[in-house]
Amino acid sequence: MANMINNVGSLFWVFALLSVILLAVIIERCIFLFSTSNINKAVELALANSTNEKSLDFYMYQLQLLYYRNFGFLRFIRVIAPSIGLLGTILGIIKTFATISHLKVSVSPHILANGLWEAMLTTAIGLIMSIIASCVLYFLQAILQIRLETIYIKAKKKILQNAI
Repeated sequence: MANMINNVGSLFWVFALLSVILLAVIIERCIFLFSTSNINKAVELALANSTNEKSLDFYMYQLQLLYYRNFGFLRFIRVIAPSIGLLGTILGIIKTFATISHLKVSVSPHILANGLWEAMLTTAIGLIMSIIASCVLYFLQAILQIRLETIYIKAKKKILQNAI
């Protein structure tokens, strides 16, 4: 672990913080997903809070805000993690060239490989985090969108039936 921290450098703590946020959002959204899985109960709540189509639309808007809470964190990590990885790549290459410039002897492939390994590691970590955030965001959005549409359709049918 200490070797990993040393090789990633100061960006390790940025990646660690982003990982904790990513994991916390994933856990919170999964708990929310499982706790709100009863569609019939959700339809009953929608009907209890809606008397007509207009009030149903407003209720569904509020429900959508609740369902998509914390997605901004996932989007942020999806976008920022590769940029931080790229920054690590640039800093690693700069560090490698700085080391080479201070040497009075010929440059060995070992020195280049060590610096480039560090540089590529940060890019890989950033891309992995971005891929995870993107996949989680996509699947959560797909599941929640289906739920919202189902709730809306069932509630709207009942409101229209009651209006007749």
